Amino acid sequence: MLFNFPYYPFRQYDSLEVEGSLVLLNTIHDTYVVKDNSIECDDYLKMRVQMLYFKDYDHPVYPITQTVWTLAGLRKYANKHVIDCKGNIMVYKPQRFYKVHYYKITDIEAFGNYTYFKLQGFDKPVLSYLPGTYMNKYAGVVEIGGCYIVYDLSLEFKDSHRVKL
Repeated sequence: MLFNFPYYPFRQYDSLEVEGSLVLLNTIHDTYVVKDNSIECDDYLKMRVQMLYFKDYDHPVYPITQTVWTLAGLRKYANKHVIDCKGNIMVYKPQRFYKVHYYKITDIEAFGNYTYFKLQGFDKPVLSYLPGTYMNKYAGVVEIGGCYIVYDLSLEFKDSHRVKL
């Protein structure tokens, strides 16, 4: 299972359809342009900038109102459509249970879009797309396929628990 953060969830809609190079989202009230496949871009946000400012469509560009940066946030949108950072449209379906363990954060280092969390009890830092702040004292970590992924950040210690991801 590969996670490409951030994710942008859709609201409820009637249908998704492809019209030429455009992916359209039809709702009760309006039709929106979600993606333009004619724009060559690896980053969905850069594609959206080009869609908003350099293209003229018959329909408005879909407004993004929420951004999901964590596995805990992504769980809230189970069985719903989301767009990942590459512009791929998918339905997020939790598939397997994983154990979440919380560890004390000893240091935070930011490198561009990534943050490394040094955790008590870990030899190597854990990579995350989350912007870390020094207010966060604990990190919930999930092991998926031998890789450790930050599930959630917290101000207080939480007991280990299982989540379906």
